[in-house]
Amino acid sequence: MADTRPELPVLSYLLLPDILSCILVAFGPPLWVRLLAFCAFFYTKLSGMHYYAVDEPAYNFTFGTLFLQQVLAAAHYMLTTNPVDDVRHERDVFKVSARELPLLKRIYWAAGYCFGPRSVGWSDQVANIPARPRISRWAFVRSHLLWMAWCLFLVDIAQTYQHTHPDLFHRPGETLVSVGADGYIMRCVNVVSTMSTVYAMINVHYSVCAIAAVSLGLSGPADWPNVSGRWADAYTVRKFWGKTWHQMLRRSLSSPGRLISRTLGFKRGTTASSYTQLYVAFILSGIQHSGGDYMADPALWRQSFTANPLFYQSFTFFFSQAVAITAEDAMIWVGRKLGLQESRATHLLGYASTFCLV
Repeated sequence: MADTRPELPVLSYLLLPDILSCILVAFGPPLWVRLLAFCAFFYTKLSGMHYYAVDEPAYNFTFGTLFLQQVLAAAHYMLTTNPVDDVRHERDVFKVSARELPLLKRIYWAAGYCFGPRSVGWSDQVANIPARPRISRWAFVRSHLLWMAWCLFLVDIAQTYQHTHPDLFHRPGETLVSVGADGYIMRCVNVVSTMSTVYAMINVHYSVCAIAAVSLGLSGPADWPNVSGRWADAYTVRKFWGKTWHQMLRRSLSSPGRLISRTLGFKRGTTASSYTQLYVAFILSGIQHSGGDYMADPALWRQSFTANPLFYQSFTFFFSQAVAITAEDAMIWVGRKLGLQESRATHLLGYASTFCLV
């Protein structure tokens, strides 16, 4: 069935609500005001997902996911924290809080926090960010231009393959084709093709922003650590998601988990606290990506959700990652009890199991 939804007004639904919420945060209003504003923000994002589509159907998933990503980010900086009182940047010189700054500077300060999902250089900087570059501006720009060229080359290879399988990757018809339709080996090739494109384009978009900001003098190289970690660290599912993959969602996904853990009375650093945060983060990630499922095909999403509301499309995958990490932790614990030590062999086994589980 043809998509009859009107084209998404990007400014009204994707950009303006975030700009207005950032300005509100700069004033540091009481919680009840921020809660009302968040409800309006949430309603706007859901309306954009439900009533509109974009010109290129393949991008509906991206925009749907982005809408709920913005909701989770706003929940952090509007509800679980009050930035003007709770955080500060490493270059801040005010004595007590950002309320001491003139209004325009405070709005700029708030924008830096709200639109910096990893809190680089802030007092609540997320964990496992790659080393911050300490190089000259132009060396930084040159390195990112070279990295962009490599990523675009990777995308070109992946999409050349994808264009040879239009039924799987471009869905010209209504029939869904499984990535494993041609056997396990081709399933692996299909998954690598898809994920390499996602990985490369995340890096390209990040590098474009980094080059622009550093070239214009809006920020320095140290404010732009690499978006992804080392592939050498991806020998467990936990390390893949916690170190190798981008950490752009970590702040907004971990903040609710910490709040719930504290509410349940779990002490920081305990097993109960750790796994509460783990499952909350992946459940929220599953919900966020389900926004992409919904915007891509509302009818299919409703059909899938009605059939099994707890396990549908993207949610199933992200929830399974938390389960996989739990099982993996148990296996590592048993291995240590048996006297096994980390080695090249265990790492190779870990890389293989991580590839299969992710």
